[in-house]
Amino acid sequence: MPLQGPGTQVTEQDLHLQTGAYDEVHHAHGYAHVRERHHWYWFAGLGVTAVLALAAGFVSWQVHEIAAPFCASEPGKVIRSPGGTLELNIASVSCFGAVPEQKIFIRRAGETARGGKAVAAFGTGAKVNARWVSDEQVVISQRGGKIWFFVPRWHDVKFRYR
Repeated sequence: MPLQGPGTQVTEQDLHLQTGAYDEVHHAHGYAHVRERHHWYWFAGLGVTAVLALAAGFVSWQVHEIAAPFCASEPGKVIRSPGGTLELNIASVSCFGAVPEQKIFIRRAGETARGGKAVAAFGTGAKVNARWVSDEQVVISQRGGKIWFFVPRWHDVKFRYR
């Protein structure tokens, strides 16, 4: 229904119908058929969300792997298991230029120095000690500093914290 001339009273429904903000069957998207118009801003928003999620995942992966340029580590004490198949590495790690912290990594013997799974992290000033009780059990102790995280199990190896 076309709008009448100037000075004519127009209902709100007529106004919405003319501007395309409202339709007769009250579709939520504002159009009688979904394919009438593409909502490019939906796709742009989904694209931006996907890119941000991938970037966050990449940074998290780099931090976990202690990879440059996000993290730097100084090699520390390496302790082999009694059977010689596993190693513990106590290293000083700093990510994003923050204050270094002590981390304990476990890995198979012979893997690269940067490989392994972080099983414990301690704040600055912590004196960390680890010893193998057997091939399946490790005792970790610490004096001073704070403990940031501790993983009680890695595959078949159990960790105890004292």
